[in-house]
Amino acid sequence: EPLGEERLRSIGAGERAPAFDLTALVDPLEEHAPPVDVTRISPMMLTPATLVLSDSQLYLHSDAAAAASAAAVSHWPLAHLRRAVRRRHLMRHTALELRFSPAERSAEASDPLLLLPGAGIESTLVSFSSHAAREAFLQALA
Repeated sequence: EPLGEERLRSIGAGERAPAFDLTALVDPLEEHAPPVDVTRISPMMLTPATLVLSDSQLYLHSDAAAAASAAAVSHWPLAHLRRAVRRRHLMRHTALELRFSPAERSAEASDPLLLLPGAGIESTLVSFSSHAAREAFLQALA
């Protein structure tokens, strides 16, 4: 039996995105947009998360219990955002892939694998509650 819309809704039922902790801001005085509830998509796991866009950073606050393998709050400087790609998630136009360049090249820069196209690029995939929510976030990002 194919997964119906009701079944898909029940998979994430009861899971709420964590409230964003303002102490996680890099600069406590930086202006930020209201938090947006999203789902962080990683292999074999969908994690409720909160996405916050500030003047200089992009923050993703995942539920620490559900994302034991990752930090509770990830953040990237907007200057390192290389690309935002619209994606589908569960056959809906609600996902967004964010690609960031590495902060700096270290002594490992001599590694020939880092010379390959796309090497060192960090990517994260999030899904919004609706197509309109994704487009509004992209508009704010621009």
